[in-house]
Amino acid sequence: MSLTTDDLKTEIAVDLRYSTMTAKQWEDSTCAKQINYRTGEQISALMDQYVVSIDSIRLQLRSEGLVATVVPCNADGTNKTVEQIAKEITERRDSLQAKEKWLMEKFACCSKELELRDKGDVIREIK
Repeated sequence: MSLTTDDLKTEIAVDLRYSTMTAKQWEDSTCAKQINYRTGEQISALMDQYVVSIDSIRLQLRSEGLVATVVPCNADGTNKTVEQIAKEITERRDSLQAKEKWLMEKFACCSKELELRDKGDVIREIK
C-alpha cells in the first residue's frame, strides 16, 4: 500500500511534536526551511516529493532492503565480522530514520503553510 498525502497529514495531526506547536514555532520552522518564499504550487509539488521519499524510506526500513545495502566483504576482500555487519545495518537504519524525521518535519511545515494561507491567517508576498 502506498502512502498518501492524507496519510501523512493524519500522522502530523496526532503527533505531539506538531500538534502542540505554537503559531510562532510554526512560523520559525517554516521560515527556517524557506517555505515562506514558495508559491502554493511549489509547496504542493514539494509535498508530493516528500510523500514518495518517506514511503520509500519506510519500505526500506521494514524490508530486507536495509540488509541488502550492506556489503559482506571489506575493501580488501576479507569477510566482515557479524559485529561489523550489525553495526553497518544499525547505522543505515539510524540514517534512514533521521532522514524520515527530517522529511516529515518539512512535510508538516509545508502542510501547515498551505493550511494557514487557505484560511487567510498568513499572506505571503511571493516574488
